[in-house]
Amino acid sequence: MKSIKIRQRWASKSCRTDYTVRKNRLLKFGLIGTIITALCCFTPFLVVLFGFLGLAGLVGYLDYVLFPMLAVFLLLLVVGGVRFFPRSNPVTKTKEEENRFGIEE
Repeated sequence: MKSIKIRQRWASKSCRTDYTVRKNRLLKFGLIGTIITALCCFTPFLVVLFGFLGLAGLVGYLDYVLFPMLAVFLLLLVVGGVRFFPRSNPVTKTKEEENRFGIEE
């Protein structure tokens, strides 16, 4: 009987931790991807790298790849932020607003 309780506690704790880690992972992935993609978009880092590798002819097509990637990573960042930082509780209703049918308790 004691081992079942320990397993239940362990399972419930790991499930909560796993859910928090998943929410946190989406936020981290979106943030890191946004930073790296923004650096590649707005600095000459990839231009120099492609020139060094002999792929300078492909530099003109980088915008077709980098801007959609930036949009996707920004979307992941927003979704991760909304999931990780939930909104505060809405204003609670008063008893009169909850009792819209006029039933007395």
